[in-house]
Amino acid sequence: MMDPVSMLFSTFLTTVSTSVQNHVSDVMGVELQAHIVEYQGEQIDFQHQLWKIKPETVCSNKKNEIVSEYASCTNAAKAMFNETCQHLNKNPRNHWKYKKLNNMYCTAAVTYTPMTAEISRVSHDEAEVLEARQNCSLLTLQARQTPNADIEKRRKAACEHAQALRQE
Repeated sequence: MMDPVSMLFSTFLTTVSTSVQNHVSDVMGVELQAHIVEYQGEQIDFQHQLWKIKPETVCSNKKNEIVSEYASCTNAAKAMFNETCQHLNKNPRNHWKYKKLNNMYCTAAVTYTPMTAEISRVSHDEAEVLEARQNCSLLTLQARQTPNADIEKRRKAACEHAQALRQE
C-alpha cells in the first residue's frame, strides 16, 4: 500500500506526463483529425494528420454522389483553402498552432487539385457512334470468350457498322 505522499506524487507525475504528452501530440499533429466545414453552401469534409490535409479525404462524403456534386464540393474546398490561407496571412498570431494551421492551409491552397466535371449534351450522331463502338467492344469480348460462328458474325457486322459511322 502506498503512503499518501507517494500517492500524491504519483498522481502529480501522471498528470504532468499526460499533459506534456498531449501537448507534444498536439504540436506534432500525430492524431488524425476530421473536420466538416460549411463553405459556400457546401459541406466540406476533410482530414489532416501531421498538419497536412490528406487530399484523398477532401469531400469524401460526396465521392459516391453525382459527379457534378462531388466536383462542386472539391472546387469549394480549394476556394476555402485559399481563403483560409489569405485570412491567416492577413491576421498573423504569435502562437504555435497559428503557424501550423497557416502552413497546412496555404500548402493545401497550392497543392490541392479539385475535380473538374463538365456536363455536356452529346449529339444524336455522337451517341450513335458511341453506342456502335460499345456494341462492337462487347461482341469482341464475347467472341474471344466463346468461339461461336454466330457471335463472330454479329461482332464483324457491329464493328463494320461502328467503323462506317466514324468515317461519316
